Amino acid sequence: INYNQAELDLHIKDHQRLTDRFTELKKDLMSETQDISMSLLSLLTSWWNSHQKKEDTDLANFAKRSSKRAA
Repeated sequence: INYNQAELDLHIKDHQRLTDRFTELKKDLMSETQDISMSLLSLLTSWWNSHQKKEDTDLANFAKRSSKRAA
């Protein structure tokens, strides 16, 4: 798997969306208007299954291969 700048930019935006969602959940928690436990569990499960297991693993493997070639 090779990454180009556009793919890397999309990867970074994906992480930013996660950060934004955590910010929303924090606001909900601070306002004490709702229980966020199920929302948080859903977010983390979805992130793990859809992003972490595939995208981050692929990017880490690419980085490892690239650093070995540069050495």
